[in-house]
Amino acid sequence: MINNNGIAAAQRGKRLAAHMGAAALALGLPMLANGVLAPAAQAQASRLPKPYVSRAIDATLMEITPQVRSTFGIRPNVQGVLVISSDPNGIAAQNRIVPGDIITDVRGRRVRDPIDVDTYVLYWLKQGDSAFQFGGNRGGQSYTSDAQITLALFEAVIDLAIIGSWNAFSSSSFSYSEYYEVYSTTIVEEYSYSETLIEETITSESFVTEITEEYSEETTEVTTEETTEETTEETTEETTEETSEETTEETSEESSEESSEEETTEEESSEEEASEESEEEEAEEEEPEEEEPEEEEAEEEEPEEDDSGGDEEPEL
Repeated sequence: MINNNGIAAAQRGKRLAAHMGAAALALGLPMLANGVLAPAAQAQASRLPKPYVSRAIDATLMEITPQVRSTFGIRPNVQGVLVISSDPNGIAAQNRIVPGDIITDVRGRRVRDPIDVDTYVLYWLKQGDSAFQFGGNRGGQSYTSDAQITLALFEAVIDLAIIGSWNAFSSSSFSYSEYYEVYSTTIVEEYSYSETLIEETITSESFVTEITEEYSEETTEVTTEETTEETTEETTEETTEETSEETTEETSEESSEESSEEETTEEESSEEEASEESEEEEAEEEEPEEEEPEEEEAEEEEPEEDDSGGDEEPEL
């Protein structure tokens, strides 16, 4: 980290001022003989909030004020901090966070001041967590960026003298070099001071209580959602099983009824057939047997012969 020794800080400030002065001259900005920006340029830049150099994402951030909204055309409903510049090889650049973006939250916690980004990141790093999700807004569209940040990367020294060469946002109403020329000394002072402030914040009882309660609420909400989903799934499964069982029972009952009806119908049919057969047999028994016609006597009875032997003699 930056040495807190006042001499070292002053030396860095001078190097940075020299670098920014050279850049301003190269851009044709109005400078005084001693290498300082002309009053008009200073006034324009000084209306903007002071820059903050983020250790967590290797970028320069700016608080969003009414003047910033007006200068950069930021919508009233968008909250967060504005990314002014970033190290081409830093965390922000590696995770597609670019100058002009607005960082709205870190792991779901709203960002109000530039220092919040480093405060939240360092707190979770101290808890042994290195996975971070940054919420952002680019051109009015929301996005998220996932990043892996280690404590070693967070504590790596940022060379403030080369910030002027970082990828930066610029427009007709904003000059990056002019802005940093105005705040060159402040950059060094704020960078050194913020380190102490962040450490004090993440160890304060109020901050720990607040972030722990919020985390517990988030965990409870997630657990509740998961439990609700599981309960819903179980209820759905039970309902499906019950419906299936009911359907099976109804199907079985219907099948049983159909089988019973078929058996009854078959029995009735069998009884009817047996009854018809019985009636037919009885009818056959009742019919009189046809007597066979007696054979006519082969010969008809012949008339009795007269035993008197010949014709009777006529009486005298």
